[in-house]
Amino acid sequence: MKRRLACALAGMVAGLCGLAGTTWGQELELEHADFHGRLGMKIQVLAGKVAPNVTLKATLTSDKGLKQDVGGKMAPTLSSRETLVLDLRALPADVYTLTVELSDGRRAIRTWTKPYDGIPRVGLDENNAVCVGGKPFFPVLCKGIGTETDVAKWAPYVNTLKHVAFIDKQYTPEGFKGWLDLAARYKLMAIGPGRGYWWPHGGAVVKYTAEGKSQRERSFALEKLDDYIRVARDHEAFLMYEWTDEPELDNADNCIPAAEVRRATDRCHELDAQHLHFCNMAGYGFARPEGNWMWKHVRSYTYLYGQAADGRKTLMADVLSQDYYPIENADDVRYKVSFENMCVAMDTMRAWNADLAPIIACVETCDITKAATPAPTAAELRLLCWANIIHGAKGISWFHYFKPTPEENFREMARFKEQVTRLTPAVLGPDYPGRVSCQATNDGRVDVLAKSGPDGVYLFAANLKRQETVATFTLDRNVAESEVVDENRRVPVKDRAFSDTFKPLEVHIYRIAD
Repeated sequence: MKRRLACALAGMVAGLCGLAGTTWGQELELEHADFHGRLGMKIQVLAGKVAPNVTLKATLTSDKGLKQDVGGKMAPTLSSRETLVLDLRALPADVYTLTVELSDGRRAIRTWTKPYDGIPRVGLDENNAVCVGGKPFFPVLCKGIGTETDVAKWAPYVNTLKHVAFIDKQYTPEGFKGWLDLAARYKLMAIGPGRGYWWPHGGAVVKYTAEGKSQRERSFALEKLDDYIRVARDHEAFLMYEWTDEPELDNADNCIPAAEVRRATDRCHELDAQHLHFCNMAGYGFARPEGNWMWKHVRSYTYLYGQAADGRKTLMADVLSQDYYPIENADDVRYKVSFENMCVAMDTMRAWNADLAPIIACVETCDITKAATPAPTAAELRLLCWANIIHGAKGISWFHYFKPTPEENFREMARFKEQVTRLTPAVLGPDYPGRVSCQATNDGRVDVLAKSGPDGVYLFAANLKRQETVATFTLDRNVAESEVVDENRRVPVKDRAFSDTFKPLEVHIYRIAD
């Protein structure tokens, strides 16, 4: 009798565990961004191979007595990777604990403090959209603009300034405040300071001279960030912090390590619960061949492959960015630099960061330095913007150095800013959960992004080739027609499909009404 009871109990335990070799109380692996500044967020639960009877339960509790179920999955539909979506908008200030449990005994616990009620001034939602006052905001930036004349010139083409002007007086906390005041006068947001006196050797730039040689700073004097944070955190124009650019550049002995950038992120979080930390990287390494030194090096700056903090993966910063200039560097003889590889760089940066952070794409507006590769045309500029968005960019940063930006490009930049601002609810909204496919003729390539907008499904489509093609879009439902946004025309849909012509590098945006 005792033996039969013991066998029965053993069977029950095995059934509860449901996974051979699992120990009760073993850590369950989660992938998620910081809880800092989040209106909403996705938590990836890496359940792995599970038995058919295993269930998932997620509970949110607080020190002041909140308790609510925030997700679950019953057998047998539990998959190896599950996504929990948290809505944190209405939560009051409190200490919160998220507990995610599998019935096989594995669980994960995350605790964080929310020091404010409701939404942060600037935050991120569950779609990785930057939000200002709770509303999705698509940043359109330019770098290093800080005089009255320049800001007045650039205001029609941007909604955000990034990096103080290259003027010594703006590198101090007082100068930074003056720059923020200037942004506010033009009703612009601002990311910065970007340059200032927070390096150990006392300079305002990342380079210093020692023993007659140029050296690169590799760490921050963190306490020197504090005065800049105190200037910015209550300013109406302030969007995000930026302390350095392209920290990964140079060799492994001279670069600024990802862990050091993360220390700056933690400092921002500690002193300012209402804003985010931004960091830009060069995008080329993300498109290099697998195994290439730079390909391996930039991996160390990402969530999945970087150095874990306290045994857990972390993002380097809240908002990431990359610069990849396929027009300027089209003549690179070492590696192919192209529109296609620009998209690879964006896809890879997102994937290596587990798609947990918004990524802003830098777009060249002019000839940078090489005489052999001229400025982008207006059509090329438009493609650069929308191809990056199609591959996941949540903002666009104009790179307008070092030659003049052509007038036709300024017109396209104004057009882009107006259009992307008007379409922000769709551009930054949730991905369409259904299925849309695209097939192009003549060995063409048309990339497409499907989004659920407030008034229908939006398809953002771009021809990445310098040849005309006809693209056929196949939908997952019957509709009568598709509106071509801002082109004053409609395309009939037959048998769930429609076709449209794309000129070289052309972009079309379609709206399919609900």
